[in-house]
Amino acid sequence: MANNLVPDSDHISRFCRKRGIGETGRITGVAFYLRENHDFVHGQYRLSVNWLEYLKLRNRDDEVNKIREVYKGKFPSSFFRGEPKIAVINVGKMRKKVLRDTPDSRKIVVEHKPTTKDPSHSRVSGNLKLDDRLIFNFLADCIEQEYPANIP
Repeated sequence: MANNLVPDSDHISRFCRKRGIGETGRITGVAFYLRENHDFVHGQYRLSVNWLEYLKLRNRDDEVNKIREVYKGKFPSSFFRGEPKIAVINVGKMRKKVLRDTPDSRKIVVEHKPTTKDPSHSRVSGNLKLDDRLIFNFLADCIEQEYPANIP
């Protein structure tokens, strides 16, 4: 498993549908909620994300543009209604915040789990629970950048 871990210095992105965007237009913890029948893999909940540096592109804008293309190929058109966004989070910052601020000092990891259509696909795991609202809010607190998911 160690070879599949996304380094703390790197960044992940998360597709955030309209329901995860607050009244102020900022991404909220709702964007990280787990789906009971979708995010349960091999006996534990895992949150799907993308590893940006894996793409080996020139800059963050190029990475986000590539991720937009990936999302357009993965998700139905209905996901792109209501101005969805892409959240960008530093892995180390996220892991440290969750470890430091959860009552049970939760250790989360980000594993690279590529698929044929999505080579940068990764998963956040670490004894996540369906109702881990505190952790989902911490993830939202760690967002460094937000981008429109629709191609501008």
